[in-house]
Amino acid sequence: FAAHLEQEAAEAASSHAREFRERRRLFDEVMRLKGNIRVFCRVRPPSESELRGATTVQTFADEPTKIEVCDSLSGNGNARARRFAFDRVFGPSASQTDVFEEARALMTSALDGYNVCIFAYGQTGSGKTHTMMGSAEDPGLNVRCIQELFRLTNERSHAGSASTTYSLDVSVLEIYNDDVRDLLTGERLEIRLERGTGRPHAPDMARERVASPADVHEVMARGSANRAVGATNCNERSSRSHSIVSVCLTGEDRATGETRRSTVYLVDLAGSERVGKSEATGSRLREAQHINKSLAALGDVVHALVAESPHIPYRNAKLTHLLQDALGGDSKTLMIVQVSPGMLDTTESVSSLQFAARASRVELRAKRHVDGGAGSAGAGGDAARLRTQLTRVQDELRMKTLEINHAKERAERESRTVKQRSEERRVGKECRSRWSP
Repeated sequence: FAAHLEQEAAEAASSHAREFRERRRLFDEVMRLKGNIRVFCRVRPPSESELRGATTVQTFADEPTKIEVCDSLSGNGNARARRFAFDRVFGPSASQTDVFEEARALMTSALDGYNVCIFAYGQTGSGKTHTMMGSAEDPGLNVRCIQELFRLTNERSHAGSASTTYSLDVSVLEIYNDDVRDLLTGERLEIRLERGTGRPHAPDMARERVASPADVHEVMARGSANRAVGATNCNERSSRSHSIVSVCLTGEDRATGETRRSTVYLVDLAGSERVGKSEATGSRLREAQHINKSLAALGDVVHALVAESPHIPYRNAKLTHLLQDALGGDSKTLMIVQVSPGMLDTTESVSSLQFAARASRVELRAKRHVDGGAGSAGAGGDAARLRTQLTRVQDELRMKTLEINHAKERAERESRTVKQRSEERRVGKECRSRWSP
């Protein structure tokens, strides 16, 4: 009987562990529905000189959401270890495919009518352009995401009644010295507010219809060739501008009359840099000042969003003005913070990670963009569905919490019963041995 009670207590403890894992899953679901900016971290591989020296960044294979940085020496001469947690951390050995696989699901959201923004942030030379652009042999997120859009549109176009047709239009622009420039035409662009929606956009931006991944390669190669780059002491081919690739996606369902419109923004930010360290002078110094000013404006926007300030300073820079939708709630947004493993870059790495940690607390409320059709209830209907779903998940979470508490109480009662029965048997045995002739 005692063995049976002990088995039941063990089963209750196991049930408690399962319920805890379920509660954590439901919590993650609540956070996903709330729409916080997702943040990934990627550590670039060390250079030859960094391999000869010391690296200050540590990732953990068994904890793929954690990263640790050995900070500069403190006053007592001891190094400090700072640990950060993000949605996903990629170590130096992670491939372009590894990063894309974690971001792939956002392209499905784009086909469903949600705006999507993916941007890379970090100091100059930390690997942002490699993550976003990559090479012809090993493409980055820009090419892979658009290829995934083609795969999904082709899959959906041939599924079921195949009543939906899709079109993709690609634009490439840069923000250089706080001027917006079309990288396909070379023309300078002005940011204006879209009539009816009030959204900031560049109405004269060239949009090229693409029908295949080969078309995408050709358009993006032209844009990349026109982007402003230059050599600094930190990076021999440093991006001197913020690059934004936008993919406008339209899906028309002939059966229902429904039209879904969404935009995917793929953003490679210019790297932050310390002027004294990069030794920039002349035009390079002016570029660095504009880059740092726009990134500071991005920091101000994130700070205001986290603080839920009534005024968000989007217009302080062209960068934040153009990214207003992505940061302010009308997109599903993924931020990839890039860090260098080198000791000389520790200060910049910690600063980038702290910024990313703040950004992860920004709450978004992305909306589907659907026109016409019997199923289009507008943004209000979609928001109502999301609220209903969120309420359902929160109710499930509360029920699971109650079940966990009940399981814990039951396990504790059964454990006390087992101990009490065991003590009673021990006392009874002692009494029988004492009284037996």
